[in-house]
Amino acid sequence: MIAWIAQVMSRMSFCALFGVFVGVLVGGMYGALMSDPSEPGWATADVVTAGLSLGAVAWIAGILVLALLAYRIGPIVAVTLFNALVTSALTALGCHASGLPALVSLIGAVVGWIVGTVLCALCRRWEWLVKEGR
Repeated sequence: MIAWIAQVMSRMSFCALFGVFVGVLVGGMYGALMSDPSEPGWATADVVTAGLSLGAVAWIAGILVLALLAYRIGPIVAVTLFNALVTSALTALGCHASGLPALVSLIGAVVGWIVGTVLCALCRRWEWLVKEGR
């Protein structure tokens, strides 16, 4: 199973991998919040706020991991922040809508993969615009 996961992840783009990392972290943390039976139902605005807050924490963790791996993080700080915030908000909404605390990390991984893949495709599509703007 681990070999299969490693094979799948080796084919992902950087944005998709970062999205999966953020999605799993946010999903796990949001699942911990969901598992509290004394917590009443949350409004959608509260869910998005919690997701964005957790996304900021996951983004900092991701940047620290990249820095520890001696990755040059300067050029990707803004892109990874955008990826983390979109992924975390959608992950929190998806986890809240599902109501399944046991699957929140999986939901986060799937959402992060989709968001990262879409962002990577958009960056490649608009790369000419970015290069001409420099």
